[in-house]
Amino acid sequence: MRMASADRPQSPTAVLHCGPLTATVVRVQRNRLLIELAGRLDIDSVKQLDRRLFLPRRADIDLDLSQLDFIDEAGINFLLMLAQKKGGRAEAIACSPVAERALELGGLSGLMQRPSPGSAPAT
Repeated sequence: MRMASADRPQSPTAVLHCGPLTATVVRVQRNRLLIELAGRLDIDSVKQLDRRLFLPRRADIDLDLSQLDFIDEAGINFLLMLAQKKGGRAEAIACSPVAERALELGGLSGLMQRPSPGSAPAT
């Protein structure tokens, strides 16, 4: 059976090395991106990522934050900027415990897809 093109794994559109952070950007569909962040989302990596990451105006963004091991205030602000992007939406589809806590502390828990990976189902 052939996979539909939307179900087929995509190759990275770009891999950005931003100091202690690696950002992998995959175009899933015409106006839909998957951004996987791994490492440290801190003031230094955010500065580099902000200069190097081009986002189309009207794109929905799925964020895989499952490989983040540190997020500071600059990282939270970067995620807030993605969440407030006009003409699209951003959603965290996977979160590490560090990322989940940072989103909660930053008032961005609405960015997380429910249920978050690793959490026990409600009973």
